Amino acid sequence: MKRSSIDITDEVYRRVEILDKQEKKRKNLIHVALSFFVCFAFVIGLSVSVPLFISDEVLQPTVVYQTATLFASGAVGGYVLVGVIAFVIGAAAMLFCVQKFGKK
Repeated sequence: MKRSSIDITDEVYRRVEILDKQEKKRKNLIHVALSFFVCFAFVIGLSVSVPLFISDEVLQPTVVYQTATLFASGAVGGYVLVGVIAFVIGAAAMLFCVQKFGKK
């Protein structure tokens, strides 16, 4: 069976479309992963640094804090700030993904 040049051209265009879709999916996955890791690194860095700046007390390296004593200290404001910023970053990332990818 002989194929016409139109059939061959149509097949080439179809394959090019498939490859373009795969490339677009790969780039979108890279963008999502990169934005996740940037936000994650920012929140972790913020959670480590902010309580030290806001706290009035200097934490002794030999003292081991448990959860209840951590919130009883003056550093609770830093943890609340980190939680609020993490929520805002998560909401912004979700809105970005919904707008870019159209997923609900």
